[in-house]
Amino acid sequence: MRWTKRALVRWIYASLLWVAVSPTGLFAQGAEGQPDKEPAKTADVKVTARLGTYEKPTGEIFYALGLRPTKQLAAPGGVDMVVLIDTSASQTGLFRQDGFITLRGLVDSLTEKDLVQLVAIDVKPKPLTDGLTGAKGEEIRAAYKKLVARTPLGSTNLPAGLILATKTLASSKPDRARAVVYIGDGLSRANFVTTKEMRELITELAAARVSVYSYAIGPARDVEFLAALGNHTGGGVMLDSEGSEVAQLAGSAIARAARRPVYWPLEFTVDGGFETWLPDPAPPLRTDRDSIVLGKLKERGRREVRGVYQVGAEKIELNWTVEVEPSNDEFNFLPQIIESAENDGGARLPTVGSEGLREVGRMIRSDAQTLVKLGIQALKRDDLKAAESAVNAVLKRDPDNPDAHALKRALEKKKAAQEALKNPADNPVNKLNQP
Repeated sequence: MRWTKRALVRWIYASLLWVAVSPTGLFAQGAEGQPDKEPAKTADVKVTARLGTYEKPTGEIFYALGLRPTKQLAAPGGVDMVVLIDTSASQTGLFRQDGFITLRGLVDSLTEKDLVQLVAIDVKPKPLTDGLTGAKGEEIRAAYKKLVARTPLGSTNLPAGLILATKTLASSKPDRARAVVYIGDGLSRANFVTTKEMRELITELAAARVSVYSYAIGPARDVEFLAALGNHTGGGVMLDSEGSEVAQLAGSAIARAARRPVYWPLEFTVDGGFETWLPDPAPPLRTDRDSIVLGKLKERGRREVRGVYQVGAEKIELNWTVEVEPSNDEFNFLPQIIESAENDGGARLPTVGSEGLREVGRMIRSDAQTLVKLGIQALKRDDLKAAESAVNAVLKRDPDNPDAHALKRALEKKKAAQEALKNPADNPVNKLNQP
């Protein structure tokens, strides 16, 4: 019997749960799909942009802008792919087995036109093929045997693997997709990534037009880091779950996603009604999901957005006209994530698509409810300082949280009662008993 490694599997930031374009906008709940068909000839497509907002009582307007390309271009002529498979000490037992299943599902789903390099990565990357080789050739089968023979040891230096992959893919032809697929937990313990290093890493990947797709598997996972890589490179991340069939499907889903065209931004401009936008540079676009831009607005009304993008060897201009929606409490998490992202220009934003945006909101609300519970416990033991800290932290994350407001009222009542005990003369009951 298999023991549970993680709960439900889902594309949190990529393309197994496909974000549907519907009349309600790009932030609507996506539905499962099977996008096996490749885009054919260049064509106009029915696309919408959505600009959801949350307005603070102070009047500040925070927004989330979802964008999809207004033109769908032909699929790349093939995929050049470097697969980084984590062989550190965390990848043992069922995690190791399912990682190999994902790898086999990935390679089996590639075509004769696709080229692959297999790299084992722990303390340093170890190429198992001599550069890129045919996905169906004997060299890739021999590399897989070498991989299986390796003993999981040490920690992972993921940045070194990404840099190696970028150099390998730098000479790929413009009409071919360039992809890095990482299978592992995303915990780069052999080389912790600072904010400065993160910006340098995503800049190098974007300059080389390399998209990063990840399958997060292991006893502990840094999904936020992997999602940020996907956000800035037009890729994504999928989570491991119970059942080897999930690992098999993950490999084929990543192969399909890697064959999609990625729209790399050359220019991105917004009209004067926007105060700020993040991340900077803007994220690449895909046809199978939206891309998210966050920031603050100066004013409401109809807004204009323009971008110039490179897709393979082609450059195209895309324009969007979008109405600013009324303030919506569903977006009350935006102030926290935007104000935090302003510190690093959005380098660590994990908001890949509407699914990623919703997941960030869910996590913030979940954290808020945990703080509410801690605040209630503090209030019960008369630790008013801790209770007040919890209330303030929750209301910063979720200004309309009803439980936090109830806790705040209870806290104020408790404070008043304690103050009355300290100053008996001010107690209304004592005043009634005075002659």
